[in-house]
Amino acid sequence: SQLKYWRVLADMVPDAALRPEIMYTLDSSSVMQGQVIRFETIMENISETDMDSMLVKYEIVGSGVQITKYERLAPLPSGDTLHLKTSFPTINLTGSNYQLLVEINPDMDQKEKHRFNNVGLLSFQVRRDVTNPLMDVTFDGVHIMNRDIVSGKPEIVVTLLDENQYL
Repeated sequence: SQLKYWRVLADMVPDAALRPEIMYTLDSSSVMQGQVIRFETIMENISETDMDSMLVKYEIVGSGVQITKYERLAPLPSGDTLHLKTSFPTINLTGSNYQLLVEINPDMDQKEKHRFNNVGLLSFQVRRDVTNPLMDVTFDGVHIMNRDIVSGKPEIVVTLLDENQYL
């Protein structure tokens, strides 16, 4: 006997992808210690099936440090895009071998057709603050020494100078 037709019933699986070619921003590949590092990019639903609210994982790894942050974004309809935007403080980071790992739909938070297009990896370095700040104190505009006499109500001016504007 011959089949006259085939009928296939299926639930189609959606697919999201990072799209750095549309928009991608990393403040700099080299930042000063204390500076906030900012990252932005776009994700797109490249399938014909809507996706539920999207989970995004941001992770900084390197030099014995691992910082992980998760963010839940809005649902992602078919053919639509979402803007990813995050920032990390670098106050406790120093060194040259850091990487920012961005992963959409981590750990298969929802079913998806492909996973190879869900991960982005960016390298950056944090320049350590090596110069101590300089502090200058004057009393009525004069630098004093030990045992100098000052007026009863002096105008005291303290000036602090540092090459790192973020610390």
